[in-house]
Amino acid sequence: MVKRYGDRYKLVFLESKRVPGYEEVLDEWEMFERKHGRKIKGTCKLENNIARAKSRIYEIAICNEWSHFMTGTIDARKHDRYDLPGFRKKLNSFIKNQRVRVPAPDLKYLIIPEQHMDGAWHFHGLFNGIISEMLTEFGPQVPSNISSKYRNYHAYSETFGYCSVGEIQNKEAVAAYVTKYITKEMAKTNIELGNNLYYCSKGLKRAEKIKEGRLQTPPKSWDFENDYVKVKWIDKEDIDKYIV
Repeated sequence: MVKRYGDRYKLVFLESKRVPGYEEVLDEWEMFERKHGRKIKGTCKLENNIARAKSRIYEIAICNEWSHFMTGTIDARKHDRYDLPGFRKKLNSFIKNQRVRVPAPDLKYLIIPEQHMDGAWHFHGLFNGIISEMLTEFGPQVPSNISSKYRNYHAYSETFGYCSVGEIQNKEAVAAYVTKYITKEMAKTNIELGNNLYYCSKGLKRAEKIKEGRLQTPPKSWDFENDYVKVKWIDKEDIDKYIV
C-alpha cells in the first residue's frame, strides 16, 4: 500500500494480507506476541514502543500544519512539577480557554514530555493557531541569544512557568527533530509511571492510505525492513510503478 504523509508518500509492503476488519496493520511486536501466544516483556518491547511512538509522532507532525515550536517548563509555585498527568489535564483546560477567550479557535498542539535530572517535567512541542497577540518580547533578564530568536507565550508563562516559542521554518526538519526527544531512558520512565510518550489535540490529521494492491516492481533498496514489513519513501509519480 501507499500512504500519504502530508506531501510525502510511503510505500509499505506486507508479507501477508492484514486480517479483514482491522483498521490498522498490527505493529511488529503485536504480530510477534500473537504468533507465540504470549506477552513478552523487556528491552525488545521497550524498543518497539519507542519505535512506534516515534513513528506516530512523525506521522502527526508531518500530516498537520504547525506554526510554532515551543519549550515549556513548570514553575513549582504554579503547579506540581512532578505531576505530569495533572499538568496535562490543566494544559487541556488552558488550551480550551485560549480558544474561546483570546480567541484562538484553531489552537492545537503535539507535545513530548521530558524529565529534568531531578525528575521534574518540562516539554517540547509543536503548536498551530498561535496568533501574534499571544506572544510578547522577553525582558532584559533573558539572555540575548534566546530573546533574539524566541518569544514568550505570556498566558502560558503566567499559568505554568517559563517558555520559549519560535516560528517553524521547515516542517519536515522539525517533524524529524521532535522524534529525537523519545529516548530509551525517557520512554522507560514514562512507561513505568503509566504516562504516554506524547500528547496531542483531538482531531489532528493522520496518514491517509491512497492505494493498495500487489507489488509490481520492488525498489532497489528499502528504507526499513523486517520479517513482516518493508518500507520505502517514494515520489508521488512513482506510485503506479510500484503498485498494480
